[in-house]
Amino acid sequence: MDDKLKTANTFSMASDIRISKLPASIVWGYASGAIGYNLLLGVINNFLMYYFTDVLLITAAAGGTIMLIARLWDGINDPIMGNIVDQNNTRMGKYRPFLLWGAIPLGIFSILTFTAPDLSTSGKVLYGGAMYILFGMAYTFCNIPYMAMQATISFNLTERTRLISIKSMVAMFALIAGLGVFKPIVDLFPSEKSGFSLAISIMVIIAIISILISFRATKKYATFERSDHEKKEKFKDKIKVITQNKPALIIMTMLFVSSIMQTIIISSAIYYATYNLERPDLVSILMMLSIFMVPAMLLVPSLQKRMGKIPLFILGLGITGLASLAIFFIPYNQIGLILFFAALKAFGLGFTSVLIWALVADCVDFGALITGFRSSGIVFSSTTFLQKAGMAVGGWMLGMVLTIAGYIPNQTQSPEALKGILLLVSVIPTVLQIISIIIMKFYPLNEAKMDEVQKKLTEKGIQ
Repeated sequence: MDDKLKTANTFSMASDIRISKLPASIVWGYASGAIGYNLLLGVINNFLMYYFTDVLLITAAAGGTIMLIARLWDGINDPIMGNIVDQNNTRMGKYRPFLLWGAIPLGIFSILTFTAPDLSTSGKVLYGGAMYILFGMAYTFCNIPYMAMQATISFNLTERTRLISIKSMVAMFALIAGLGVFKPIVDLFPSEKSGFSLAISIMVIIAIISILISFRATKKYATFERSDHEKKEKFKDKIKVITQNKPALIIMTMLFVSSIMQTIIISSAIYYATYNLERPDLVSILMMLSIFMVPAMLLVPSLQKRMGKIPLFILGLGITGLASLAIFFIPYNQIGLILFFAALKAFGLGFTSVLIWALVADCVDFGALITGFRSSGIVFSSTTFLQKAGMAVGGWMLGMVLTIAGYIPNQTQSPEALKGILLLVSVIPTVLQIISIIIMKFYPLNEAKMDEVQKKLTEKGIQ
């Protein structure tokens, strides 16, 4: 068999296995990588502002600006990485090599982000900013290929949703575990400064192991061979997968707004528990209430069949928004009621956390239909950029609100500062959820439309 026929046959075999039922080994093996990515991203993004303000003792405004600059750099870095991923084609596959090559650098920069030498205030700002940017680049290097992989492991929409649902649940358990145990681990050490460095080191070991497990498990299904007759598209042509893809632009805009909301909710919890409730012991509990996302995630497959992805997604946004608003009116001494609505917020997020990536994968298919080629890397890199940009803007808004309200770390807060923190956990997230719902009203890829898209892709031989 000559090389040309061998390559074409390999491509055909890859396509065949991706339309059949996925075995548990590939589903759970792929999902294991989400443990590492979500442990590190969740802990660093959600404790970074607190680390800046209460450990490094730099201003909230400076911390928020660092996060914003890092995400602006992602605006350049992420699409470039997406294009590199799409052009890659090695014996280890299209996406898998980046998991192997990127795991160790990701771990190193994670540790350095929470490890600062004794420097002046300006030195701390520069060091903290540089390490956080390098962490973001290392994360982009191995996470974008990991995310893009889920759109090509299976072209069966039911199997794809199952894969993404399980991956999302694993990711959420990892996020919950990280947010729940990180601060208690930090508190085991003599100072928060040393505690942050050592606690993140523990997380890094777990993360690297999980990412390498995913690399090994996806060997068969994550290989994408390019047939000889298929040309490599230019980067400017691949950008059309985004610019001409209305559903993708809508999802990215919505995800940007929703990520601002989610970052504010999680990152403000530590301030709310410590200063408003005067119960720092509740910090871990509030963060671990994210466990209530899991029941919603389990309900997604059955509810999606009855309601459709878009109505269910909007329902999740609405639940989170209303639960956030309720907290504004609850007295600080009503801890049980506060915890109930915090859990309800998490339940609503459970629906959206699963469905968002299924919707992005649908946008990859739609982009392939309108352009004639599949560019999963570009779509997912652009989406994750806007997700991270939303996280950064959320962190920046958190810092700005705290600064304007007169927040002073490690001291009893003024009534104005307490009101600012309260707005961060209640009214501001509600407004952002309303905006997200309005945006989603324009999203066109319902189940009927996706069936049509899949049929046309099959007719054109695009896989």
